[in-house]
Amino acid sequence: MKSSKIPDQLFCKLMFDYVKMATMQAGLADELLLNQLLNFTSPVNTSTGEITNPIQSADYKNMKFFIYPSGRVEIKGSIHKYWNDGKHNYNDFDIASIRSTIKDLQNQFNINPDSARLSNLEVGLNVVLPFAPGMLLKGLIAYNNYPLSNMKIKGKWSGKEVCLQQYRIKIYNKGLQYARDENILRFEKNYKKIINLQKGHVYLCDLMRIEFANHCICQLLESFDNLIITEKIPINQLTKPQRQIYERCNNPLNWESMTRKQRYRNKIAFAAILEVYGQKRLKQTTCELLFNKAYELQKFA
Repeated sequence: MKSSKIPDQLFCKLMFDYVKMATMQAGLADELLLNQLLNFTSPVNTSTGEITNPIQSADYKNMKFFIYPSGRVEIKGSIHKYWNDGKHNYNDFDIASIRSTIKDLQNQFNINPDSARLSNLEVGLNVVLPFAPGMLLKGLIAYNNYPLSNMKIKGKWSGKEVCLQQYRIKIYNKGLQYARDENILRFEKNYKKIINLQKGHVYLCDLMRIEFANHCICQLLESFDNLIITEKIPINQLTKPQRQIYERCNNPLNWESMTRKQRYRNKIAFAAILEVYGQKRLKQTTCELLFNKAYELQKFA
């Protein structure tokens, strides 16, 4: 894989998407209740008129705001969709746009990005493939030694996912989700526990830092490399040992039972076979596109 270092004066097309953050910023709860952009409500028992939950909530451009009786403010939602007026997240969302979005949240709602602490963060990339995303999705075997589950968006089968204790991996047809003609593939990693991303706390302001973005890119690309992806090859051209490896690696159950050392050896051998005999080069092509999108370097505006 290419070098993971990004020159400081350049930025990348990394997308931060879903965030969940909380703050005890002094006076913020009262300010939000008076903000004309937000219409806070509380659940009410329709029979008695009694408030059933003291937590007040409001929605704005795909972001949900919650105010607790203690004064704690929680905000969650897609900052990428927020940047697109709450409509979609299938386009690029670079560092400059992320900074603009956070600045807007600060201007509109007086949210201090230095004190808004993140507990969840989603990192992802959209790439346009030279083949139908379904070809790659059908070739997904496993994530390390974990089996993948089918996932649906709007009632349609569109991808696969694996949910682990500290994070969730999703890879799906983004074009299908938004009825786009392009072969848009989305690969994302949702950190349910920030400790898996880095030791120590992560704040909203960190999303504006190129060093943090670079770290997230490396983690994302490493996760894609951990996917086991197969494709059809001319079996009759394989040697007997190659055929055994190919057949073994095409079975998800085999990956579950492998030790780390066995998985490492089989992954290398399997990749070597696909490199020579794979006609579509599904994983290699997608990996290169993800890398190029992540490192689509431009001068700061």
